[in-house]
Amino acid sequence: NAPTLTTPGADAQAMSKALRDLGFEVTVLTDVGPEVFDAVLSTFSEQAKEAETVLFYYSGHAFQMGGVNRLVPVTAKLDDPAKLEAQTWALDDIAKRLRGGSSQLLIFLDACRTNPLPEGVQASGQSGLAQYDGGTGTFVAFATAPGQVAWDKTEGSANSPFTGALLSRIAKPGQSISDLMIAVRNDVDQATGGKQ
Repeated sequence: NAPTLTTPGADAQAMSKALRDLGFEVTVLTDVGPEVFDAVLSTFSEQAKEAETVLFYYSGHAFQMGGVNRLVPVTAKLDDPAKLEAQTWALDDIAKRLRGGSSQLLIFLDACRTNPLPEGVQASGQSGLAQYDGGTGTFVAFATAPGQVAWDKTEGSANSPFTGALLSRIAKPGQSISDLMIAVRNDVDQATGGKQ
């Protein structure tokens, strides 16, 4: 029931290949509802307890509600404010489940390309995603600044500007995560003419 996005499927598949090439064990889910997501996340979080680094990548719709970032599955109706929490996934809850042992948690959110909520359901003044602090050992990268909207696609690319930049930079050996994200930010800024 949210506006159609053109790149999330291609983004997810391309990221999964890039991460496999870097030695990650990858679990890919596309266009699933809450039951499948919850079951797979439970299995994944158990495996994450033994991992040195855990990475969660999401491409699709999201919004903030009361300062909490919520990811939107394809089954969400989004037509009743009272049901929004039950129909979507809180980023905080996902991060809690994945933060196991002494592992490092990396979160990449290519989300909030448009506000998926119908006008009558939207809370005033809450565009984009909220600032998020995952705590010690967690690194979070958003496709755009908090409260802003990200582009779904740029001309001539199968991927969103954020994922396209991430894909072109992620395999460079010897770079820190900070250096990677500075390069990604610069590429996104250039690809969108400074609008994202």
